[in-house]
Amino acid sequence: MITINRTSYIEEKREIIKTALSTAPKNYKTMVDLRNGNIILVERSKAKYYIQIGQLRLSSVAYTNKNISALASELTAQIKSYNKVSLICKSHVKSEYGSKGLLDAAFVMTVDNPHYKCAGAMNLYDKNVIDYYLQKA
Repeated sequence: MITINRTSYIEEKREIIKTALSTAPKNYKTMVDLRNGNIILVERSKAKYYIQIGQLRLSSVAYTNKNISALASELTAQIKSYNKVSLICKSHVKSEYGSKGLLDAAFVMTVDNPHYKCAGAMNLYDKNVIDYYLQKA
């Protein structure tokens, strides 16, 4: 199992893929860990707290810089497509779920406010992580 921070840069993803290719290239499932919101690469998963968002096929890829860059871009695209449907802002979390101590558990990232230049930054939260914690409670 390989853990990747959701907000990591493309260089970090390239290094992770280089390491995975040099040690033992396998086919990995790209998944989101609902306990902390991190992205993980696993071979097999039976845990109920993972959501699969894609797949990386490393077993049939040659160890070249071009292939490593392509795989890192594919991984970034998988994460971005998941973030588009799962991230919600703080005001939406409070209005939808109330303040039940979920904000600390589901926090993912801070981004510049797209609506106003002078406003503070927006905190984004993963709604799947919130749903997981609500089911657990």
